[in-house]
Amino acid sequence: VRSRRQRQMCIRDRYGIDSQAINFIYAGRITKQKNIIELASLFKNKIIPKHESANLIIAGDIDDQGSPFHGEYLAAGTTQLLLEQSLSPNIKWLGGLSKEKLAIAYNASDCFISLSTFHDEDFGMAPLEAGITGLPIILSGWGGYNDFIEVAASSKKIDITHDSLRFKFNQDQAIQAILDQSKPTLQEKLNQTKNFTQHFSNEVISQKFEELITRKKPEYFVGFNKRFWEFTRCFRSNPAKPFDLKNQTTQAIYSECYSAYTS
Repeated sequence: VRSRRQRQMCIRDRYGIDSQAINFIYAGRITKQKNIIELASLFKNKIIPKHESANLIIAGDIDDQGSPFHGEYLAAGTTQLLLEQSLSPNIKWLGGLSKEKLAIAYNASDCFISLSTFHDEDFGMAPLEAGITGLPIILSGWGGYNDFIEVAASSKKIDITHDSLRFKFNQDQAIQAILDQSKPTLQEKLNQTKNFTQHFSNEVISQKFEELITRKKPEYFVGFNKRFWEFTRCFRSNPAKPFDLKNQTTQAIYSECYSAYTS
């Protein structure tokens, strides 16, 4: 039976991961709203020319979902084609990994990064897994990611901006955060693991649910507000493109509702 260290070396040898470099890892679905193509391009064009020892490791399966809320649908194979065009000796795509191999990949890495603006980014298992492993995290300040940023011992938040069409991560801020990131020490990784365990272990989450269920004055649901009715009306009016980028009215509703994800 091989030790964890031996398994780390095996995955590094198999995929050509340099242990002397600083290895950033993204894990999750590879889809448009996760901004992984933009992240790979950022590394290829902005990071590696300034930091030759920086690597980006991408672990996950292709998802051609596109941005259905905006009516942007992708033909099968489009996302993989775009990703492969962004790969280089410093940017490696491992494909989908088993739980065991993903855990080894986390342990062979130095920092987790995700700049997602996915419309259902409510929690995020990958940042939790990486944090429990002890990795520092660089995350977009979006949705459930903010919960990890607030409590992590080592984290960097990338602000979300909004133009007339969509929400975007602050590219300059992301570049600086990546360039400033160093390889974590063993003590830093232990502190990160301890911090994540204190806030997100099964026992802690179960206790929070129990407190919600048993508290003396629960907050009962009283109904939806007008804004939610307008939000659902967009789906009733145009199921294939509820928030058409060319429709200023529906775009305003989308922007207002999802602005809560940036706080």
